[in-house]
Amino acid sequence: MRRMSRINENARLIGLEYIETEELFLTIPDTGKPMWHSHEYEMKSGVLFLPGVPGPVERKDLEKVVKTYGKTIHFWQVDRGDELPLGLP
Repeated sequence: MRRMSRINENARLIGLEYIETEELFLTIPDTGKPMWHSHEYEMKSGVLFLPGVPGPVERKDLEKVVKTYGKTIHFWQVDRGDELPLGLP
């Protein structure tokens, strides 16, 4: 995976992810849990990384993330070529 060395000034915000601790995730009703995902695989597989952060610092920070859960909300389908975020979030 290639690491980005600069911030892209033309980048578009296409969504957001809410991240919560495992402790709080376990309090969510069972009906809501399927909408969340664990970060364990993303972290251990190398998919999740911190661009521009030195390796030892990155590993220490990501160790905190491995036991968290995320809920992602996408609101811009850039793959369709839309110039603006259209439709429902």
